[in-house]
Amino acid sequence: MSAKKQHHEKSIRARIPGVGGRAANVALTLAATLVLAVFATPSALAQTFRVTYRFRCPPDAEFPIGLVRDGVGDFYGNSGGGGNADSGTLFKLDHDLNFERVLYNFQGGNDLGSDSAIVRDAQGNFYGSSREGGGQGCHGFGCGTVFRISHASKRTLLHAFQDGQDGSDPVGGVIRDAAGNLYGTTQNGGDLTCGQGGRGCGTVFKITKAGKKTELHRFNGTDGDAPLAPVIRDAAGNLYGTTASGGGSGAGTVFKLASDGTETVLHSFKVDADGWGPLTGLVQDAAGNLYGTTSSGGNFNCLSPFGCGTVFQLSSAGTFTTLHIFDGSPSDGAIPSPLVLDTSGNVYGTTQVGGKFSASNCSSPPSGCGTVFKLDPSGKETILHNFTGLKDGQTPTASVIVDKRGNLFGIAPFSVDGKCNAGTVFKITP
Repeated sequence: MSAKKQHHEKSIRARIPGVGGRAANVALTLAATLVLAVFATPSALAQTFRVTYRFRCPPDAEFPIGLVRDGVGDFYGNSGGGGNADSGTLFKLDHDLNFERVLYNFQGGNDLGSDSAIVRDAQGNFYGSSREGGGQGCHGFGCGTVFRISHASKRTLLHAFQDGQDGSDPVGGVIRDAAGNLYGTTQNGGDLTCGQGGRGCGTVFKITKAGKKTELHRFNGTDGDAPLAPVIRDAAGNLYGTTASGGGSGAGTVFKLASDGTETVLHSFKVDADGWGPLTGLVQDAAGNLYGTTSSGGNFNCLSPFGCGTVFQLSSAGTFTTLHIFDGSPSDGAIPSPLVLDTSGNVYGTTQVGGKFSASNCSSPPSGCGTVFKLDPSGKETILHNFTGLKDGQTPTASVIVDKRGNLFGIAPFSVDGKCNAGTVFKITP
């Protein structure tokens, strides 16, 4: 297994309680009074679930990371493994989610793929960031890169991070504005007086269409530490995001970075039933309300002493509301992934574990293979699918895509059916 593939699998496993990773290490350093709060989680499997494609052994893509859709309905994604060098791919599926072809094969070393979902422009170019690559520092292959892959499958290095104040570990991916500028975060670097061993608490950066990189913000611990997710951008040019730790209680923050560079902490999490440790980014509705997930907190009787996570809303007026607390039961999930909104105000997402238990197929400790869920505007949950880890996949970590008809499209990066454990693409029809 290639180093890139191993990193991708470990980065997913690290988010599951009991498996370890940085989030778990952060959790062990925090102290809090455990507050029990359980929400009812009704389940209704009235939808039709269908696996449209099953990834196979290299040179096919393996361990898919995310999906994007173009204007004519075709899908594109990236993978952490597979390809002719077994170091990841950029691939295309048609509008029926049938696999068409690998568009680019990452070669390993300094040519590493994105650790988050890629983004695509109207000309068919793709943009992403990799935690490693770009030199010899940090992890042996460099401190991370931002890159472009043209519609002709030519890769261009846009920036190689140098660690220190420049930042390192851009694990959250990038977003793109209408002018072609890219925005993202680095997990480490920036303010070197912050963080253990002077590693820095992370940054927010911008890369112009011309390739000039600018640091927009350095986190100092008090305002957050370790941004692991992409930012989002509103029409006024303000950026919003999360940090996995830091803030007043060390449990993470939601922040706003105004277009003039002013940073505001919109919410500082506590280690309590409202959730803590946000590992994913945010979505915003037309009224300016923000929605996100936490990886821990909520129901502290759930799977691990850290809790199973929550879905929250932060209103445009600053009011924080917990919309759902996951309990990890057969009728609910645990450890939610990124969210997506539809035009009616419904929230959709996946959970990495929980749901119907399938101990022989899924993560350790036995905890279920994950779910796809829906929350209506009142917070009522419906489980749309329980993964089994067999032919349908397991451990979904990416957001789903929802179309105007209410169809959902997504990926599960692992599947125990077949030699490669390579993952699936699925569609849910209402």
